[in-house]
Amino acid sequence: MLRFLRRGLSNEEIAKTLKKIRKEYNSYIITYMKPSRAKDEFESRYYFAAKYKENLAIFFRNEIEILTDLINLEKEKQAQKEKDLELLQKKRVRQNGMGFADKVLKELEDRIRLYPEINITDKANPEVKKLFGALKQYDERYWNNFCKYIRTATPFGRAVDTLQNELLLLSGTGSKNSPLIDRYVFLLERKDQDLRAITYAEQSCIKQVAFLLNEIVELYRKSVTTAEPPIEVTDGYNYLNQLIFNFRLTDIKKG
Repeated sequence: MLRFLRRGLSNEEIAKTLKKIRKEYNSYIITYMKPSRAKDEFESRYYFAAKYKENLAIFFRNEIEILTDLINLEKEKQAQKEKDLELLQKKRVRQNGMGFADKVLKELEDRIRLYPEINITDKANPEVKKLFGALKQYDERYWNNFCKYIRTATPFGRAVDTLQNELLLLSGTGSKNSPLIDRYVFLLERKDQDLRAITYAEQSCIKQVAFLLNEIVELYRKSVTTAEPPIEVTDGYNYLNQLIFNFRLTDIKKG
């Protein structure tokens, strides 16, 4: 990182070295998303070294070694996680004998192929992209008619208001995605990937949409006992039923 002579440092050299080390700490914190504790500890050590007139050439050399070790440790962690992710992906692809699990995945892929998908990173699970694309399509095509029917013809207006808030939160607005999707993409795009956190975020995306869709279907079924729905509302119900079946969401319900 820097070279030091075995002599005392001038004020200019001290300032230059401090600037360099602080810059490297800032880069370390940003690149690996670390707290500022390591940099704060360096500043504390420097304060005492300067106060008690230690040999700053030796001090800086030791500090550079400490920082280099920290960076190398994070590089090793990142390399290992990338290796683990690669192995996981290869494992999914490797099973070419079309066993039971492969057949299930192929069937799911065929079922959801025609649904639109949201525009996010290619690293995302296609099932998640398709599911949120299908949800947005339902919102745009059928939701307003469903809301009008519930509010004007049934006593369940308050229930549909609650579901509308949940739908808005999940489908996003305009080109803006759901906060759940933003969190999922953030984890996928991080250099320092956490596979467990990615899997949890992916499952959470699917689960929350499943909860909402099953609640909408349940509200429709209760409502038709009080007032006959118009054809466009029935079309929306049929769309949801097929969506739930195609994405295997039937049993993913709250409680």
